[in-house]
Amino acid sequence: MGNGNNRLPPLMPGHPSPVAAMSLSGAMQELSAARIRPLRGWWWRMTERWEMRHRTVPNGMLYIPIDLALEVRVADERRLLRPGMLAVMPANVPQAARFPGLPVRRFDLLCLHVDAVDRHGRDLLARVQPRFLPVPGWPASLPRLRALAEAIHAGGADGLAFATIALRALLADLIVAAGGLAPAADPDPRIARCLELIAADRGGRLDVATLARTAGLGERRLRDLFRAATGVGPKEFLIRRRIAEATRMLTDPAVRVKAVAQELGFGSDHEFHACFRRVTGSTPTVWRQGGGGVAAGEHG
Repeated sequence: MGNGNNRLPPLMPGHPSPVAAMSLSGAMQELSAARIRPLRGWWWRMTERWEMRHRTVPNGMLYIPIDLALEVRVADERRLLRPGMLAVMPANVPQAARFPGLPVRRFDLLCLHVDAVDRHGRDLLARVQPRFLPVPGWPASLPRLRALAEAIHAGGADGLAFATIALRALLADLIVAAGGLAPAADPDPRIARCLELIAADRGGRLDVATLARTAGLGERRLRDLFRAATGVGPKEFLIRRRIAEATRMLTDPAVRVKAVAQELGFGSDHEFHACFRRVTGSTPTVWRQGGGGVAAGEHG
């Protein structure tokens, strides 16, 4: 399920550029206004052949080894992630994991797959820096983390309500551990209106022309301002949000892949599959069968 090179280069220390974090009170205000949705939760016992191949996903991931250390890549940073630490994997950044050597036995791995966006629809986990943090309250927090993963996995209104509250609390603890959030300027008000429109859209009917009319801008000016606010152009942003919504819908085994494509406004099954593969490195069916692309090897 990888894209590009499936192997990580040799372990190297990352040197992220220092970013002045906003105040904790400001960060908590950002978190309170954010939309937090748990998508999938796993507490897996993995086999010795496991590896998460190089890929990107349109949602966020929190990655926690329970009893063995993993070599983990997030964007340009690589770390040996030991039990008691977690990796914050934002949406749409390269990520991968493997053992630096051969594991001697099966091992446990906790993964939380989440959709966390700020009030302007931008990925919140991208602002949690550094990417590698201590697990809050380790190891006493393990039962709570397992309960969180099981609540997401079980689904249902009660399970997801509990998981959403617990996930927001976990993110608050991570923000405190990180010393705040990396600052992000509010977008141009015209782009903010577009982002609000995108966040409210569930039918996938928006296009760049509609956004330009909403903003009162020409399409070229819209692209410039949109890229300044989000890092990508409006067309790519729309595709990524639709694929992110598709990954959420695919967690329901009763929903057919074709129905997802139609619901999100893709012109054809081929277009949906092509966009899904480009964003995730996988097909919708393989994504669903493989646990959201978290495990490329076998698991129990």
